[in-house]
Amino acid sequence: MVVKEFEFTLKDGRKAVIRSPKDEDIQGMLEYLYISAGETEFILRYPEECGKYTPEGEKALFDRVNASENEAMLVCVVEGKVAGNCQIVWKTGLKARHQCGINNVKLRR
Repeated sequence: MVVKEFEFTLKDGRKAVIRSPKDEDIQGMLEYLYISAGETEFILRYPEECGKYTPEGEKALFDRVNASENEAMLVCVVEGKVAGNCQIVWKTGLKARHQCGINNVKLRR
């Protein structure tokens, strides 16, 4: 699902844009995944495990999520760099449509 872009001002005065990922974000996302993996023990990967992420894989992920009816990804861009991301998936079945999952909530400064 493509989410409408919105902007807000950070405490330090910089502008942040939240939007669905675009092809132009692929390299920035790969760099972000590597950097954020080394910043905390609470992310379920180490920087050396980020080699499995490729530009082709990120493009396929972006395309799939943006075309989905029950999934969305948000990318936070500050000063032209990917500063965070979040992915949400919600269930559509009658018994489970009240459930969702949120992944990769991490911002880098």
